[in-house]
Amino acid sequence: MRRNLLLLILLLILAAAVLLRPQYGWYLKKVIFSGDGGSGGEDLILENQKLKAEIAKLENLGIRLPATSASYISAFVYSQYPFNFRNEFLIDAGSSLGVEAGDIVVVNDVFVGRVRDVFNKNSLVRTIFDVSFQSPVRIGKYGVQGLLQGGSLPEVILIPIDSKAEAHDIVYTSSPEFPYGLAVGEIGELRTSPDKLFKEADLKVSYDIGLLTAVSIVKNGK
Repeated sequence: MRRNLLLLILLLILAAAVLLRPQYGWYLKKVIFSGDGGSGGEDLILENQKLKAEIAKLENLGIRLPATSASYISAFVYSQYPFNFRNEFLIDAGSSLGVEAGDIVVVNDVFVGRVRDVFNKNSLVRTIFDVSFQSPVRIGKYGVQGLLQGGSLPEVILIPIDSKAEAHDIVYTSSPEFPYGLAVGEIGELRTSPDKLFKEADLKVSYDIGLLTAVSIVKNGK
């Protein structure tokens, strides 16, 4: 009896949160039903990459930019077990919630990919692990330019040979297609390109794309 009363109270709190604060309600739902409070080491690393991207962006510009007007739609990621494709995944948010093709997908404000196809209740997301994914990026506090090349092992290529980029520098978005300054990951050890004209490096990300359970879709973030 006491247990049923506690469950009823939790459900009432969840319902109130969803109605009054949808974002908090969604998070509470995740905590109650998945047992994941979002406080793991992976979340801390993602948050660190987000902050490093913000610092690098501001140091590069030398000014504090105004806050963006981005809003978010939260969504759960459907399991693809046992296939675990890395180049794409399906989420439980679609046109009925306002999702559109081209919307940006993040986890803890770290760029993961963008919406490719939209259905009424679901959407298909193409990730940076897709070989066809390419996007200009900047690196570190000096804003060194590079090109993010997707694939099973994403790389940052076409880095100027005389640049000040260093291993572990943050990589962040700089394409007009995306909100400026979203963290993408960090570069690994730099190497000279086969043609000896540029530097390049593997991209290090702090999440396992096959283990993502929830993401956010960025709206009006450009």
